[in-house]
Amino acid sequence: MRSLLHNALLLLAAPALAQVQVDRPVIFSGPLDSLRQVEGLAYPATDDALLRSDAHASGALHWAQVGGTANALTLTLSPAPAAYGGHLRVRFLPLLANTGPVTLNVNGLGARPLRRMDLLPVGAGELAPGVAVEATYADSVFILRARQERACPPGYLPGNGSFCVMATEVNNQSWFQAAQYCADRGARLCTWDEYYYGCLQQQANLTGLFNNWEWLDDTADHTHTATQGGRWQCRSQRSIGATDAVLGTTRCCLRPR
Repeated sequence: MRSLLHNALLLLAAPALAQVQVDRPVIFSGPLDSLRQVEGLAYPATDDALLRSDAHASGALHWAQVGGTANALTLTLSPAPAAYGGHLRVRFLPLLANTGPVTLNVNGLGARPLRRMDLLPVGAGELAPGVAVEATYADSVFILRARQERACPPGYLPGNGSFCVMATEVNNQSWFQAAQYCADRGARLCTWDEYYYGCLQQQANLTGLFNNWEWLDDTADHTHTATQGGRWQCRSQRSIGATDAVLGTTRCCLRPR
């Protein structure tokens, strides 16, 4: 065994053009820092290769090329990880703003959800084009590490500093379809106070306003009824049966990210 280790150390000390594998720890004991190092390493070709200090310092191994769609991103790292795990870290620049919950698929290992640090799905507009994103893999999901600037995503207008309201309404949905429509986009139906305040503040910029009854995320004081608002003015409100046959328009709200 000693002769094998001795030969391996000789290979490390001399210029080498091949991979060297040693099945025991290699200890550098030279008196100077310049004598305790490995020189001439190439850029790592696999995720378990010996890493150059400049490659580590630059963070280049964690930067990924981006593809896919706005909500289903494909990332390509070089070298490619063999599997998810080990607190895999990725950094990337989105090409598009997301419109709802996001998944990441790194080097074809499979799509995994991207969650905020509170483990909730990322909301619409939380990923912005050209704004760097960093995420760490843990327990079957990616956790978003870098918080973006708090702002309303595309398609939403600020009601105040606490919520955003969707600029354009969606027609002919039941209350259940409306609630699902907003949830699929990382948003929710507006509460009565959000709708009323947003209507007052953004009345000139909300399209379709006062054309139809709009669903609100409030129940009424009667069994199987829900609340609608905004038919003729900002304070218009009524209770109506919440069944699949009853239709209204949908305008979502969300918290700025």
